[in-house]
Amino acid sequence: MPIKGVSAVMANYSRVINEVSGPKTVKVVASIVSIGAGYAKLFTPLDTSALINSQRKSVSQSGGAIVGKVWYSQDYAVWLETKDNWKPRKKKTAKPHFLKSGFEDEGPQSEIKEIIRNGYKL
Repeated sequence: MPIKGVSAVMANYSRVINEVSGPKTVKVVASIVSIGAGYAKLFTPLDTSALINSQRKSVSQSGGAIVGKVWYSQDYAVWLETKDNWKPRKKKTAKPHFLKSGFEDEGPQSEIKEIIRNGYKL
């Protein structure tokens, strides 16, 4: 007895793989970058608005990978991100490792997991 529908399954499989490896992943990565950048702004120290206003983000394809980036164009952002020995002056939510925390703290992590779960629903 021949199996029916194999060609339809194969065509559907190819369509899903192409969709997941392209537009869906770009959308998911862009959403993750947006969430992480938003939380990072919440945790970014504020003496002047220069640091917060220098935040940049991008999503690009590099080879077979889709890469999301968030960075600050102010030079002192690296020092603030990597040092533990500073205290926020004006903003109570500011903390060291503000960029890392924007992606790895519990709040952003739960939102990121939800984005991934919803983004890859078939």
